[in-house]
Amino acid sequence: MLRLGKPKNGWVVEAACFYPPRAFAEHPLREPLERLTAMVEWADFVMSTSVDGAGPVDGAGWTRCADATGDPGFFLGWRTRMAAVLGERNGQAPETTVSACLAAAYAEVVAWAAGALFHLVRRTPDIGVTDVAFRHDGQDPWPVRIAFLSPGFTCLPDDPFADHPQARVVADEAALAARVREQVAVHAERFVGVFGPLTRLGRRALTGAFADALDSAPLDVARCRGDLGAAMRDSRLLLPGGKPPFTRSSTVRTVEDVRGRRHVSRIRQSCCYFYKLSHVADVCFTCPRQTDEARARIAAEWQVVS
Repeated sequence: MLRLGKPKNGWVVEAACFYPPRAFAEHPLREPLERLTAMVEWADFVMSTSVDGAGPVDGAGWTRCADATGDPGFFLGWRTRMAAVLGERNGQAPETTVSACLAAAYAEVVAWAAGALFHLVRRTPDIGVTDVAFRHDGQDPWPVRIAFLSPGFTCLPDDPFADHPQARVVADEAALAARVREQVAVHAERFVGVFGPLTRLGRRALTGAFADALDSAPLDVARCRGDLGAAMRDSRLLLPGGKPPFTRSSTVRTVEDVRGRRHVSRIRQSCCYFYKLSHVADVCFTCPRQTDEARARIAAEWQVVS
C-alpha cells in the first residue's frame, strides 16, 4: 500500500554508485522523478546508471530487477525479512500475507513510477528488466530507493523533449500507455515464474499486484494534485483489459456513501491478506472481498471526500 506524505528535502545518492549529478542534469525525467519523490514518503526515485555505464548499479544493497527475477534465493531472503518484520509488528505472519506484501512491494518498484509519470507528464522511463534497480535499507523489507538505469524514455509528439536523442516518440496516449503496460507485463511474467513456486498464492494473485500498482498510480498522484477525474481516465488507459497477463480492466470507480457524498476509489485485483492478522477486524476498503454496502458505510465516516 502506498503511503503518501509530506514532501521531502530532495533525494540523496551515493557518489560511488552514480555519475555526478551534472551528467543527467538536463535529462527529461530528472525533474519529474524529483516531483514524485516529493509526493511520497515510501521511496526515492532517481535517474542513474553505474559508474562504467556497463549495467547494474554498483554499491551495497542495490539489486537489478533482472538479477532478482533470475534468483529464487533472492526472494526467499526477502520473504524471510518480510515475515520477521510483520511478525514483530503484528505477533504473527501468515505466509499468504507475507507473500502478498512482497508481491505488492516488488510490483510498486517496477510499475508505480511509470504509471505515475504517465499521468503526471506523459513521459515514461524505460523499465525493462535490466533498466530498473532498487535498494533496501538494512533489514527493512520495503524498498526505499528505485533507480532507472537507461537514459531512454517514451513520450508524445508534442512533448518538449520529443527531439531528445534518447526519446522514443509514440503516436498518442493509448500507445504510450501500451508501452508502459507491455514492459510491466514482462516484469510480471518473470516474477510469477521465479516467485510462484515459492508461495501458495496463484498466478492471478501475483499478476494482480502489478495491475494494482499500475491502476493506483494515477490516483495516488492525483490525490496530491486534485485531478481525480483525469486520473480515472488515465488508469483506464493503462489497464484497458482484454490482453494477458492483464485481462481485467481498471477497477477505478466512484463510491457513494450513505451521506450522499461521492468518493473516487478502486477494487484491488490482488489481496493483501491483512485480514488474517489477529488485530485486523475487517478486510480493506478496496478489498475484492468487501461489499459495496460496507464501503458506503465506511466512507460515510471519512472526514474528507476523497
